[in-house]
Amino acid sequence: MIGVVQHISTFLPMIERTDSFPSSFATIGLLVAFILYCFLFPRGKELFFLFFRSYWEKETRVNFDSNQNNFLLKFVFLLGTFTCYGFFVFRLLNHQFIYEVPNWIYVCSFSLLFFVAFWVKIAIVYSLGYVFGLSKSVSLFVKEVISLFSLNFLVLFPLLILYLFVVGISSFFWLNMVVAVALLSFILLFIKLFRLFFQGFSSLFYIFLYLCALEILPIFLIIKVISDEFLIVKF
Repeated sequence: MIGVVQHISTFLPMIERTDSFPSSFATIGLLVAFILYCFLFPRGKELFFLFFRSYWEKETRVNFDSNQNNFLLKFVFLLGTFTCYGFFVFRLLNHQFIYEVPNWIYVCSFSLLFFVAFWVKIAIVYSLGYVFGLSKSVSLFVKEVISLFSLNFLVLFPLLILYLFVVGISSFFWLNMVVAVALLSFILLFIKLFRLFFQGFSSLFYIFLYLCALEILPIFLIIKVISDEFLIVKF
């Protein structure tokens, strides 16, 4: 796991940690986010336990997933998830940027890129489910994906706070923790995908196509966009 970030850092050297807090603007933003996080955490914890209790089921949790408040909660958590990912990507790239703009613009740009890519993928998955007559299974799979990545926020935000305010620990440690969260999410996603759609060895081909087209390819496209539009140092 450590090698993942260290390999990237060979051509994008890491920012040295300092003992200073973030700027006052960023600190106020983090304080507001922390208060919101504390307020929403009990509902997020309920979602977390419900997700893992029903993870191996194949039936839709109609009462829970159809609740409007829970949909809004997931949407807010997804915003938080991709904002955290956007921040950590910004830190990983270590200011190797073309434009001299405030850091928060880069963080927001990366976060928005992740957020838009996620919902485009969801729309494509729904469309494929309708075309191939798998609407019910695809609908359940999409709900699990949304729940899974919204729950990332419960882990990523504390990591972000610790990264910003705890000194004396290498950036590699925190960034590898984020990589571990992302990898675990994709492993859980793959397991759910396999359980829902595996119907013999012939179905492995379609599962493989899905992973390549809608999981792996978007990552490379995002890397391409970031490197072409933002970075001085190209991948």
